[in-house]
Amino acid sequence: MPQQNAFLDTTVILSKEFGSRHIKDEIEKSLGNKKKFTTKYACMEINRTFLKDAIFLHSLLVEEMDLSVVFKRVQFHPKISQRITNRCLDILSQITDKGQLRVEDSIARLANLITGLRKALLSDISIILSGTDCPLADENIVHIPPIYIIETRCTRNLPECRIVEFLEEKRDEIRKIWSSLASDESFGTLYDFLSKMIGNEKIAKGRNCQKLGDIIICLDSPNGYTIYSTNIKDFAIICKSLGKPFIGIKVPRKEKSG
Repeated sequence: MPQQNAFLDTTVILSKEFGSRHIKDEIEKSLGNKKKFTTKYACMEINRTFLKDAIFLHSLLVEEMDLSVVFKRVQFHPKISQRITNRCLDILSQITDKGQLRVEDSIARLANLITGLRKALLSDISIILSGTDCPLADENIVHIPPIYIIETRCTRNLPECRIVEFLEEKRDEIRKIWSSLASDESFGTLYDFLSKMIGNEKIAKGRNCQKLGDIIICLDSPNGYTIYSTNIKDFAIICKSLGKPFIGIKVPRKEKSG
């Protein structure tokens, strides 16, 4: 029997490395000895979420040199979302051994995490080029002592981006997704965005492409590959509309990544 191909979304890639023992076991059991793949677009999502937040957290630690102050700043920061707050607190818990390490040791551990993240996450995963050719997926971490920087800003003017051409090529598939979403009110926002975008794909440029992340990942997956995600609700309906095999991995709500 030929080896099966598993196509992983961003949530599975992150949970596979940073989830609890329970979710790691669930992922390992689901993937078994399958050959693992992902899209380059998922690399961009990792840069824009987990890596960016780790770098932000590192800058706070270097600035304050006090773990208790950083914990408070993260919890009550006025300009970051609850999702970012949760990710930063999870990272803090890991690099400080729940507050047991010295701040200098925690900074060193976080620096190692930042510089080694891609290798740790993607060591056993093959990367498939995304139809979007997103240039942010290839951004490198820059170290300007004592801080790290990565470019994650997106504008409508990036010449390398092929999001418009890609979506035009996939217009029939996107219409299928759009039609499937019409009957579920919980997808109202995405349905309305697709309604405006189909036939006018230019509006997907810039930060708007983030609204299409799950759709882009599914569209990037080769035929015959089984898509895996912990985001069962969204991926199940997208994959069904495209006729692509899907396996959802259940994760407690507080553990969800991405």
